[in-house]
Amino acid sequence: FEGLMVTILTRLNREHASLLHLAGQNSLQHEVQLGLIASLGVKVEECSNDVHVCAPPPRASDIFRASVQSGSIRILRLSYISCIQMLNTYYHGNDLGKHPPKSVHDDLSTVDTQCLAKLVKMRYGVDVFTVVGQPLQTQPYCAMPGAGLDVGFANAFTVYVRGLEVATGCQRIYALDMLLSQATERGMNLSLDSLANTTFASLGHGAWPTAGFSIGLERLLMCILDLGNI
Repeated sequence: FEGLMVTILTRLNREHASLLHLAGQNSLQHEVQLGLIASLGVKVEECSNDVHVCAPPPRASDIFRASVQSGSIRILRLSYISCIQMLNTYYHGNDLGKHPPKSVHDDLSTVDTQCLAKLVKMRYGVDVFTVVGQPLQTQPYCAMPGAGLDVGFANAFTVYVRGLEVATGCQRIYALDMLLSQATERGMNLSLDSLANTTFASLGHGAWPTAGFSIGLERLLMCILDLGNI
């Protein structure tokens, strides 16, 4: 998905810079500059087709454990826990009275994502970033618990552009017993009989790992043109 975003934004900046200028907008900065990667100690990961792409960035010298992929796709990645850490650090020094400390299992509000976007811009110089490993309680019951993540987090990601969520995706549970267990933990009354005539029933015969994402192109357009609504 990050490759798709890079293609869209690179071509937009290259082929429609004059139109963006007429609209009074600057190009979206979507890739971390090499100098910042080196100075901040951002982890450079090798590209992988492994299904567990939402594992948190490996430890590096950057205090927020940020990472980018090697090669031409240098979109910033941050774990959800690191985002909460970044917000709490800022709120403690600036707005603690208005914003009590957040738990790593709390959902991000609109105010949080807008603040996070400003902090990311100041530190890493980008308008676009990916958050990986969201709390399970903020995801559908069929979201796969993340491999290599702390308990209670999903193998999921969200892409933000200037503080607005423009895309989200996750790996789905493909084992029927795990799906029923997750549903039970959410207080849902599912059983094999209730799933008999649904697509979920096919999971009982075995299934390949599956995942997917959705992108809001109208939201991306809002971010590109800095519009409040379209």
